[in-house]
Amino acid sequence: MRQMLLAGVIGLSLGFASLASAQGMCMPAKVMARDDGPVDPWPFGKELEFPWRGIQGTWAAEINGCVTYFAFKTVRQANNDRVLNVKEFDPVTCELKSRGVGFERSRVVRARMSGGSEGTYDMRIHVFNRADMKMKEKVATPRTVYMMAMSSVWDTKAAVATRLTKVSNDVGGICNLE
Repeated sequence: MRQMLLAGVIGLSLGFASLASAQGMCMPAKVMARDDGPVDPWPFGKELEFPWRGIQGTWAAEINGCVTYFAFKTVRQANNDRVLNVKEFDPVTCELKSRGVGFERSRVVRARMSGGSEGTYDMRIHVFNRADMKMKEKVATPRTVYMMAMSSVWDTKAAVATRLTKVSNDVGGICNLE
């Protein structure tokens, strides 16, 4: 399975080789494009209980027109609290872009991410029931929708919100990050 995923990503990366930008390679977001309806379909305040078992794995998100991957690993601390180890990486080059640790508060996991050219930013992961979403009905989505909001540490009002899509249950993902 891992070899098939790797072969698929290698094939995609070769297909996108001509799409170099000032920041390097980019997997265009059209690969993940969906018609989600309104600009802000997220029902903040109606988050579901955080699914610690379901979040573990590799997830994709569209950020600034490109797809980026996040590896989430749940860790139980000595005091029995759970934390989420997060690694952001480029799906084309497997370059580790940032990392952080998330803690749950009020059904939302918050992480401070830092590293490389990405600088430092805050990440929030919300989980909603599809029935609470303000989306066009023709869109086929799972019953549970995972969403991530990212904002600058210095300007929290300039947040970007995007849907997370699970790529693999493997925490190391296609890049063997463990």
